[in-house]
Amino acid sequence: MLIYIIGTTLLVFGFYIWLRKNDDYWKKKGVNFLAPRLFVGNMGEMILMKKSIGAIVTEFYKNAQGLPYLGIFNMRQPVLLLRDTSVIRNVLVSEFNKFRDNGIELSEEADPILAKNPFFLKGDRWKIVRAQLTPLLTNAKIKAMFPLVQDVCKNMVNYLEREPDANEEHGLEAKELALKFTSDNVASCAFGLEEHSFNDPNAEFRKMAEQFLKPTWFGYISFFITTLFPSLIKMLKIPNSQRHISDKFKEILTKTVKYRKNNNIRRNDYLDSLIELKSKPMPYEYTDDYMVAHAFTFFLDGSETSAIILSFALFEIAADFSIENKLKNEIDEMLIKYNGVITFEAVQEMTYLDAIFSETLRKYPPLMVMTRECTEEAKLVAPDNPGQEFKIEKGCHIYIPVLGMHHDPQYYPDPETFDPDRFTENAKHALPKNCFFGFGDGPRTCLGRRFANMQIKLGIISIVRNFEIRVNYKTKVPVEIATDFFLLGARGGLWLNFYKRKNETTSN
Repeated sequence: MLIYIIGTTLLVFGFYIWLRKNDDYWKKKGVNFLAPRLFVGNMGEMILMKKSIGAIVTEFYKNAQGLPYLGIFNMRQPVLLLRDTSVIRNVLVSEFNKFRDNGIELSEEADPILAKNPFFLKGDRWKIVRAQLTPLLTNAKIKAMFPLVQDVCKNMVNYLEREPDANEEHGLEAKELALKFTSDNVASCAFGLEEHSFNDPNAEFRKMAEQFLKPTWFGYISFFITTLFPSLIKMLKIPNSQRHISDKFKEILTKTVKYRKNNNIRRNDYLDSLIELKSKPMPYEYTDDYMVAHAFTFFLDGSETSAIILSFALFEIAADFSIENKLKNEIDEMLIKYNGVITFEAVQEMTYLDAIFSETLRKYPPLMVMTRECTEEAKLVAPDNPGQEFKIEKGCHIYIPVLGMHHDPQYYPDPETFDPDRFTENAKHALPKNCFFGFGDGPRTCLGRRFANMQIKLGIISIVRNFEIRVNYKTKVPVEIATDFFLLGARGGLWLNFYKRKNETTSN
């Protein structure tokens, strides 16, 4: 009995020592830091779901004013929070090869699809895959998808015209509306599938997009354990909490590919391009899982994150009649110029729409915190403190506070005000550099940014051309950030009303 008590005591004591082992990590490095708490480090409020990671890191960013970087702890893991724009530029661009990984671990055996997503790939394999996928999303490829998105725009306008909640007291939730739109676009443009989300409440792509990033208790517990014990991810083959969704996606895509091959069908779309990659020489085995993973990447990027941007853009347009009116005038000008049709070129010329798009990304960046991992020893030097050189070790994790920087009055005066004029042709040249990360920055910038730009702008045009938008009383103003989602979300949703414009026929 005594031996059991002694053994248990030593085990508990050893575990406690292990938990506190990194507490003085930043002190030894001579870096200003926040003292960690047992188990949670500096992320207690996130773990208890009181605040989002974006809100917490933004607080750290604001409280470290004047410092080039700050040492913090994600549970027991040391993380360097960057503040200085030049240091951030070095990490994302100048010395990218030393910081090219996102620092997120997944088990390929447990998550064969998600682990091959370029967002999670590391090292040379990421570099090879990135080079393969970039030519599949050129401006010419996006232009070819334009008519397909226009068809979905018509479906959305028809839905808003016949949906009674659109112009009644209940209203429509903007994110749900946007997700119907973006998931249908992805299904059509990338995979040649017609989803009909505006008619079918059980449309598969929309349901998968909605469920994949939805917080679950299993995911929450898995995150806690694997952050505390990262080596367990591969050792125990812990899967992503939504593995069943990627499996379902694989099933749908496999059937689609088989049907195309058996019937000799070519659409010259994104899926055909992925199929063609199998016939090209590869430095790695291009299995069906890789093809599905690359398709799944388009699905996630094109549906969820685009829906977030579109929903917040519609909210801000609805909240300010002057912005809505100015945009409507620009749309009318393009219709006159292009004989009543919104063309790809017309969208490219709409400078005020582009300013709204950029300001939405500024105020509401979907990815509130960017992460990087140091892949080889490097030195960080802040220009304002050339004598303060910090040697960062291989394996160290880095946070870039996107939300915090986008709301810093030093870079964007009156940052809580939605002001598209910040990004007009004359004004945007005066903006400080290296402090806008709507789609990231550097070689790892978002692959799907051109597609997102096109579909979001077309969605906005279709709605503003046909409807007046107003904020419904159920929307919490000012908007509060949801605490249960690692991407940006609005607590309680963004509820809007859509009133058909007079003398406007249904148009895309």
